[in-house]
Amino acid sequence: MDRDELARSLDKFFGQAGDRDSDVQSRVLRLLASLPRCSSKVVIAHAGHAADFQCRLVGDATSLAPWAEHHAKAVLSVDRDDQAARSAFPAWLATADPADVRLSFVPQAMYNAYRDYVPDILSKGLVQADCPECGRSFRTEEITRTELDKRKSGKTTWWTSEWHCPSGHLLYRKDHEIRFF
Repeated sequence: MDRDELARSLDKFFGQAGDRDSDVQSRVLRLLASLPRCSSKVVIAHAGHAADFQCRLVGDATSLAPWAEHHAKAVLSVDRDDQAARSAFPAWLATADPADVRLSFVPQAMYNAYRDYVPDILSKGLVQADCPECGRSFRTEEITRTELDKRKSGKTTWWTSEWHCPSGHLLYRKDHEIRFF
């Protein structure tokens, strides 16, 4: 089932397609109107977004835009605010001022829409991790990523993900749990 078929199915279940699309578009416009113009450098994740982060992940707006565009088209949410934030992210990045090198911080609503994909964004080399302990930025290949304490019981699996800078400082730590039914 492709994205359009899924959207039509969800619209049948939750309401009319036109109503849903225009509502999401209205939410996108409201969200974009509330934001300052994006700068060329974007913080996509930091401790203010989630306690999992002890670092800032920073990327170029132009490098992040294709990923955000693909993500907005490929991932569909039944939550209209979530979908609006997902759709607004590439539009906001498109407004980036290349001459402005100040950091733009992704709003919480946008972060919430792609938070599960942050490891993917890092692994694609679209961001660098700023270590607060070293005061340096590190590329994907310089970061040590490990999975700890992986265990399984029945249909549930648990593990902890950690990222460390080359000096061994903790950049990210997240406990995961997956249940299969």
